[in-house]
Amino acid sequence: MIIANKYEIPDRCPENCTFINDLAIYGQNAVCNYCPVFLCRESIRDNERTSIIKPENYRQDWASEWSQWFKGDMKNVPVLKIHQLTARAYCEG
Repeated sequence: MIIANKYEIPDRCPENCTFINDLAIYGQNAVCNYCPVFLCRESIRDNERTSIIKPENYRQDWASEWSQWFKGDMKNVPVLKIHQLTARAYCEG
């Protein structure tokens, strides 16, 4: 999947993802809640394709970090500037 019109990430959660079980354990505090695989993945609802955030609208700065993380060893948490969350939310649009 391409996010922020530039960065490539997997279409689905990789089996070796460090955080694969975190959503079930930590709920809203899980790293998954910031992950573009989770947020931008399309599903079909009422015969329409939908996602929480459109892939092209995902934050550029976060998209870059996630893309590098997926290309690397996926061991540490991606460095996201979460303190800017309230000003810019999860997306650019």
